[in-house]
Amino acid sequence: MLKNALVSPAHFIQGLLHRFKGSRSTDFGTLLHALILEPHTVDEIIAIYPDDFTRLKDCTAFKEKNKERYCLTLREFVEAQNLADKTLNSKFRGRHFYKFVEEGIVEESIYYSDPVTGLACRTRLDLKHPEFTFDVKSTRYSDTSLFSRQACDLHYDLSAYMYTLSRFLHEQKTEVDARKPKPFVLIPVCSEAPHSVYFMPCSVDFLQNGKSKYEHALAIIKACTDVQSWPTLGGEKEIDIAPWQKYTPTDSALFALSH
Repeated sequence: MLKNALVSPAHFIQGLLHRFKGSRSTDFGTLLHALILEPHTVDEIIAIYPDDFTRLKDCTAFKEKNKERYCLTLREFVEAQNLADKTLNSKFRGRHFYKFVEEGIVEESIYYSDPVTGLACRTRLDLKHPEFTFDVKSTRYSDTSLFSRQACDLHYDLSAYMYTLSRFLHEQKTEVDARKPKPFVLIPVCSEAPHSVYFMPCSVDFLQNGKSKYEHALAIIKACTDVQSWPTLGGEKEIDIAPWQKYTPTDSALFALSH
């Protein structure tokens, strides 16, 4: 939730007090995550409709009865299952990903105190493997350059740094040989056919960018906590346009009138 503090302190508090209801894309990401890492939880979060959704009464009644679950058609569920299987059977460092899942710990929470601000923090790792930390991300992009842009816009770099830091601090206390952080690997899984699957280890620059966001967000939260004030955005600011937004008139309209 730290990314909300990068918008304003009030946005951070809003995120804490009001649960995000989700969307079709985020619900699909939750389902995909469960199918890959926690298949035993799938029945708790979904409701499967046998046919395509329509506006008929039985379909509407089905959605109303299962409004706390992710409602999807049988066809959509089978497609999600196939994509999860494809992810598990994709290879990273020459090994099928399901091997890493078998060797790791899924959804482990780590509690720690930030070394600078002293604020109590928590992370929840998708997959904690002895050698890597993995984070599964559903995306509509099949191109890695477009996903990389999305990763920064959605602050995946911030979470990558925070998760890496939390694991490192935890392992410094519990393991003798914890001398350096474990590599953090994003797994973008494209939700649209033909469903590409990538393994993208985070570079030093990517993590450093996340570190800057992390430190800035925590500094904001610490300062607001100290004075018990959580301001929102506002004030006076002149509106302007960027060079590429400037309107350039043409003679096409006048030409059309004259003919």
